[in-house]
Amino acid sequence: MKRILFLTFAAAAIISCQTEVDKKLKPITQFDKFLHPDIKPDSIPDSLSTHLYNFATTFPQHNRSENYLYAATLIAERTNRPFECAKWCEIFTQHYPKSKRRPDALVAAAHNFEKTGVYDKAIKFYELASKEHPDANIRSQSAATLEMLNKGLLTPEQQFEYIQGKLKTDSTNKN
Repeated sequence: MKRILFLTFAAAAIISCQTEVDKKLKPITQFDKFLHPDIKPDSIPDSLSTHLYNFATTFPQHNRSENYLYAATLIAERTNRPFECAKWCEIFTQHYPKSKRRPDALVAAAHNFEKTGVYDKAIKFYELASKEHPDANIRSQSAATLEMLNKGLLTPEQQFEYIQGKLKTDSTNKN
């Protein structure tokens, strides 16, 4: 009888033990269909972004962490949390330097650091984006924004005036 009770308690203890990975995955798994293979950020609740970020940064080698961290950045951007988005994109580019999503994370980091007034980091990420982004339009837009930030043109109004001045100069030179 003692043996049966011992085995019952041992089995219950083993079943109830969850690994740290399992515990951190618990709030995420019900939304996995929106996270893998493709990310559908509009189908994921805003509150899940912190769970995704925590899981991915705690277990960066896990096979889903890249998707989870990138999804967290998309949710942070969608919910207008630019500093979180920028920091999380920065971490994404560090953890996953060979990711196909790296170029877009570079641009998002740059843009969101710019929005939050962290211009030194914005400049760093615009430099990387202008070098690494495969899309020529985004590459040239990143380079143009980088030029304006390096000139100290930080507000949208200053940047607009600078672009208008360049357009006038270009149209005058063509005539």
